[in-house]
Amino acid sequence: MPLPDVAVSALDFQLGALPVTAEGIHAKVGVASIATDDPIVIGSLNDVRTLLGYGPLANACADSLMNGAKSIIAHSVAPATLGSIGSQSYTGTGTLTPSVGGAGAYDAFDLIVRIIKAGTLNEATFEYSLNGGASFVGPFTVPSGGTFVIDNTGITLTFSGTFAAGNQLTATTTAPEMNVGGAAAGIDALLDSPYAYEFVHVVGASDSTFWTSCASKASTAEGQKRWIHFVCEGRKLSSPTSTWITNVLGDAASFADTRVSVVAGWLSVQDPILGISRKRNGAGVYCGRLSSLPVQRSPGRVQDGALKSVLGHAAALTDAQIEQLDNARYVTFRTFINAQTAVGMYVTLPRTMAVITSDYKYVMNRRVMDKALRLVREAAIPFLQDEVDLQPDASSASLARFQAVLEAPLDQMAADKEIVSGRVVIPEGQNIVGTSTIEVEVKIVPVGYMNYINATLGFELPEAS
Repeated sequence: MPLPDVAVSALDFQLGALPVTAEGIHAKVGVASIATDDPIVIGSLNDVRTLLGYGPLANACADSLMNGAKSIIAHSVAPATLGSIGSQSYTGTGTLTPSVGGAGAYDAFDLIVRIIKAGTLNEATFEYSLNGGASFVGPFTVPSGGTFVIDNTGITLTFSGTFAAGNQLTATTTAPEMNVGGAAAGIDALLDSPYAYEFVHVVGASDSTFWTSCASKASTAEGQKRWIHFVCEGRKLSSPTSTWITNVLGDAASFADTRVSVVAGWLSVQDPILGISRKRNGAGVYCGRLSSLPVQRSPGRVQDGALKSVLGHAAALTDAQIEQLDNARYVTFRTFINAQTAVGMYVTLPRTMAVITSDYKYVMNRRVMDKALRLVREAAIPFLQDEVDLQPDASSASLARFQAVLEAPLDQMAADKEIVSGRVVIPEGQNIVGTSTIEVEVKIVPVGYMNYINATLGFELPEAS
């Protein structure tokens, strides 16, 4: 027998310390003027300019950073369709034509160029607008060589002849776009990357066919132990608004999934890169607010303040129209009428495209459950191939410790107010020897939300003295 002594040992995994998680980080895939070979980390507006340049993906990253995102995993894919010059017209003397270079227009612009001072080359002056006349840049002298490059747009103006004051060019450009194959390849690159993130924002207009593809990618990611969801953008805003809404409602009619959200709301935002107001899908703004919050927090919580850099709706929508889109399970945006304490734009409801009876109809429950999945798995991994003493007393003690370690991250989530409570149940009577498998049930009580407040006011008589 060994000599008498005091045996001591140190246990591990007792303090409930949590591993590094994907919380607060999201990924984006889209088109920008600078393509990336692999996913990269974007953490500032300077990163956007130097690593992505300009275009839809750069815009979405900028909107997210302005609304609280700290770190974005971005992957810029080559466009399948280059940005091009759309409809254009010119009135007045002389000739003024817009064109785009080999890389195409960087984005969708509503271009206006107007002559301020009459004259010929190197004499006449002009100014231009990229947002349909909401703001102008200039004046500039018409170059002696006749060509003027509008910085950071991919657009070149060509002048010839003699111009009169008031002459005006109007033109539109289309943004570069990726196709379904390019988007899928970009998503695969994100899934294959070593980066951890909560969700993927796919930048660019899409429909239910593509949303179905994203749902399939989320299922693939789950098989790779990545619990993520997707944020997609609905179809492009068009006129008349009533027809656009009808088409958007039709897009959602046959689609449902718990891991896909679709933003239908279009916003007028202050572009931090170009410094002008722009109209675009609000998904970039939404993703920034979402990733800045703890997992249980609604991105529509009024106490967190209005969305940043948002000037209003891109098209005037009535409350009834917003309600139609919300009922179709889209993410939309709204204002509060006559509410001095809530000035600005807010997320209406943070919907997923799940059926309305789903536990995951709001993104908060999706985020909470995905975090719990990640943390419980991390807590359980050290026990793989561990022994279980199946003697009655020993088994109880052995499984109790296993149960406690798995409950530790749930206890921490409860302490952080992310859930009300969580517990682990190990059903009795399992044949662990025969199957080498242990079944565990994790029960979580989520927090509730005051999405609707009904207050009844009335007069009453004073109590008799």
